[in-house]
Amino acid sequence: MYNDEPPHTRGSLSHGHTKGMYNDEPPHTRGSLTPGHTKGMYNDEPPHTRGSLTHGHTKGIYNDEPPHNLGDLCLMDTQRVCAVGFDKTDGFWLVHSTPKFPYPKSEGYKFPSNGDVYGQTFLCVSMNYDMLDILGSVFLYSYPTVYDSQLPNSYFQENPNMVSILTGRQNRVKQEPWFDETLLLSKGRHYFRSFAKSAEFHKDLYDGWLSSRLKYELLVETWQNGRGDMGSNCTVGYKVFNIQEITFKDTESVHFGTGKDHSKWAVSRPGGNWVCIGDINRQNTQFKRGGGQVCFQNNKVWTAFVNLVTDYDTCSPLDG
Repeated sequence: MYNDEPPHTRGSLSHGHTKGMYNDEPPHTRGSLTPGHTKGMYNDEPPHTRGSLTHGHTKGIYNDEPPHNLGDLCLMDTQRVCAVGFDKTDGFWLVHSTPKFPYPKSEGYKFPSNGDVYGQTFLCVSMNYDMLDILGSVFLYSYPTVYDSQLPNSYFQENPNMVSILTGRQNRVKQEPWFDETLLLSKGRHYFRSFAKSAEFHKDLYDGWLSSRLKYELLVETWQNGRGDMGSNCTVGYKVFNIQEITFKDTESVHFGTGKDHSKWAVSRPGGNWVCIGDINRQNTQFKRGGGQVCFQNNKVWTAFVNLVTDYDTCSPLDG
């Protein structure tokens, strides 16, 4: 999901002045979160706190309500940040890059002011109930900071991994391998691949694994405005290039550099139709943080993202 004007907020640089959602299921109902549902919000920078440097660099939501009910979960109309929500029929997983978002449901809908300043990405995937514990196994690698959750006792037996995450019984992997690839199936029968790394992976996700696994070079847009920024890497079999500037050519040539873009996404080149949206930056300070990307193949979405790229960092002679 990307929108330069989130509902009830000022416009932002969230991919320029464009609005859209990638979703394999059209909205058709609205619902409310009841005691029989499970939900979770996680963010490495939760609202009101500084966050943890030992947990994963992850943001999101998980919920047993389908994507069109996200408004009821978080009281909105619309890093890993994300969220999840499920009942025993279906639910959704929202992966995003916005710090301090969303606020706990008890506080009502707010979009943080920092979300107005920098570009962000959102990916919402609707899933059947049998995906809930599979997501729990992914979180054992990314080690999210969960700050608002609900998991009824009736879910415990069928979802031991998610129980581990939400109760702290075992909220991260304890032995190798320190990375995980999981195939996820959406309600619309589309496949997504989750690539998650634990803090013990000790490498960059993109040039240390993702490009070689997809067998394509990657153009990568992540936050490059902090400690340990990494340059493009041409020494690996499938090169990884940092995007420097994106431009929305059909919206009065709106453009901005990576220093104004907090989103985390990657696209394959040449061709391949791979699009990845996630929560981990290309910074060596994040070698010791969990995180990941959710990747899928879709020509229309891939073309839209590739066409945004107007400049990227080529490798110096010393880098190959």
